[in-house]
Formats: sequence, C-alpha cells, structure tokens
Amino acid sequence: AVPLDGLHFDDKLYFVEKPVEIVDREVERLKQSRILLVKV
Repeated sequence: AVPLDGLHFDDKLYFVEKPVEIVDREVERLKQSRILLVKV
C-alpha cells in the first residue's frame, strides 16, 4: 500500500508527480526506516 499523504492530486484527481529526485530520496528514506524497524 502507498501512503496517500505522500501523493498530491489536483482538483480533478489527476496524479501530480513530484520530481524524480525527490521521489528517489523519499524511497531511500522509507527503505532506511523500514530496515530500522526490522532491526528493532
């Protein structure tokens, strides 16, 4: 499942993409936090 707070939609509910670099950074952060949760 994808957390909806990370997604942005315009008035007609078209998905508004973030710049790829920012998305990649978010993915890396999520992977790191997921790894930390697994280690705990």
